[in-house]
Amino acid sequence: SQGQQQQQMSAEEALELATNPLHNEINQLQEQVHQLSRELRITQDTHQLNKDQSRAEFEMLHTELDRQNSRHEQIVASLRNRLVESEMARMKMQDQLSTRMEEDAVRDEDLKSRWKEMTTRVLEDKKWVDEQMDYWKESMEEHRKRLSGAKVRGGMDAGLGGDGDGMI
Repeated sequence: SQGQQQQQMSAEEALELATNPLHNEINQLQEQVHQLSRELRITQDTHQLNKDQSRAEFEMLHTELDRQNSRHEQIVASLRNRLVESEMARMKMQDQLSTRMEEDAVRDEDLKSRWKEMTTRVLEDKKWVDEQMDYWKESMEEHRKRLSGAKVRGGMDAGLGGDGDGMI
């Protein structure tokens, strides 16, 4: 029985020795499967992390793009408002300029009319003065003739003779 036990042990040892490389190979394979599973989980986790980071970065960029678009829309609206205000101010100034030019044209016409009136009045006054001067000269000439005639007649009446020297 001890021989049988030894034989049995030897058979078990032989079996174990024969199966041991298989066990080792199975263990190695199981270890590789566990290692690959861990690497797969790490890869999946890394992929999920990268995916989450990409999504977050995309959302951040999308938010920034929306903010910039909003800012640009505000700037464009502000520039449009300024352009409208500027155009309205330009049109107002153009209207004022047109009004002033019309007023200046009316004022110029008024000045020309007044100048013509004054020139006409001056010419009429000069004509009147010339007529008055002519009348005065004629009156003076007639007065001189009457005075001279009166002296001559007065001297004749006094008997002095008619030499007309003007002495009385």
